Amino acid sequence: MAFTQEKKRQLFLQKQKEKRSETFDEKRDLSELFAGDSTEPMECESLSRKKHFKKCPFGYKLMGSEWCTEVPDDLPDNWLIKLCPEGIRYLVVANKAITTCYYRNGRPSFTFKSKLPGGNPDCGHKFTVLDCIYNKDVNTLFIYDVLAWNSMSLINAEVQMRFFWLKSKFDELPELSSINERKNFRFMLVDFFLAEVALLQDHLFTPFVANGVELSLDGVLFYHKEGHYVFGDSPLVWWLRTFMLPELLNIDVPPLHLRNKPDDYESIQQYSSKKKKKSKKESSDSMEMEQLENECENVDLE
Repeated sequence: MAFTQEKKRQLFLQKQKEKRSETFDEKRDLSELFAGDSTEPMECESLSRKKHFKKCPFGYKLMGSEWCTEVPDDLPDNWLIKLCPEGIRYLVVANKAITTCYYRNGRPSFTFKSKLPGGNPDCGHKFTVLDCIYNKDVNTLFIYDVLAWNSMSLINAEVQMRFFWLKSKFDELPELSSINERKNFRFMLVDFFLAEVALLQDHLFTPFVANGVELSLDGVLFYHKEGHYVFGDSPLVWWLRTFMLPELLNIDVPPLHLRNKPDDYESIQQYSSKKKKKSKKESSDSMEMEQLENECENVDLE
């Protein structure tokens, strides 16, 4: 039986409420990632002689979204919006006096010292975990969500609480917006606003500027106010590329934000179906690689 997107959201919200009374607590699971030595710098990209392969503990901890094919009836009342520039999605982890950017699969991309709690020697015993997009053109890490701040887990907090918490903490550390001397980039917190169509229209025609440069938007994220942060796809978060907005919401989009529209684009359904097929293939390839890595884990490479 196929569920509508609205039915899926209702069921997901119900399970989320029921989960609060269960003994298993995801907060504890997140904290356990920092309990031992699993967050030490790892050579995850390749196997080397006399060295066992180490699994990356932060793999697949980013929350995924779903394509939206039907507009929720409660859109202006229960949803929030964040605009997304083009860039690379990272899980940013500050712990043991270093800050590391991880790809979705848990592979480390680069490390640096930051003013985040846990990201420098002054508070290295703490940990902070953020959901970010990195745009190399402006050397900026755009902050979208928070999983933990100053060793306090927030994945079981609702979106509204996480966003307000993140803003208050970010405002307390203005140095995060300053250019990092060593890596020459900065953090920028992306504002959220109510999911009102007219308001979205206004924001689309307001320049999205970072480091003095106007950026092209890649898409729009919609968050249900009551959603928790989950590891994997959530029906309480949905995503539209900017060129899909006229089709679903009947609004205008500036030409700057339409330049990523494929020449063969037909509809959201057609585009999302093509992406799902590609994602399944990549997932299958990834599983095969992981199986190979597991087989090699205890091999002494002479």
